[in-house]
Amino acid sequence: MLVLNVGSSTLKVALFAPGGAERLWEASTQRRGALRAQLQGWLEPLLQPWWPQIQAAGHRLVQLEALNPLAPLHNAPALEAIRWLQAWRQIAADEEGMIARLISRADPAFGAAAG
Repeated sequence: MLVLNVGSSTLKVALFAPGGAERLWEASTQRRGALRAQLQGWLEPLLQPWWPQIQAAGHRLVQLEALNPLAPLHNAPALEAIRWLQAWRQIAADEEGMIARLISRADPAFGAAAG
């Protein structure tokens, strides 16, 4: 499972084995420029060797899209990253969901610095 965390200043990604018990890979970078271009230019090449193993992808959402004005630095980029993942099965979860638990393992800002 691919887990993304697009924040206001960083882009973090981790790949977990089925069931989420083992983190297989992780990376992070500072956000710069257009998000879609960064996802394509930075993340896509890094994920190339993992593509055959990625069966699901997800991103933590803070709010619903209609509430973007309440979290403009976090929610809109998260939704853009999710849309970028449309080619794969996508999972959106609240903070009590599996994605949030996986993100907390990969990112101490949620609950260990990724990459």
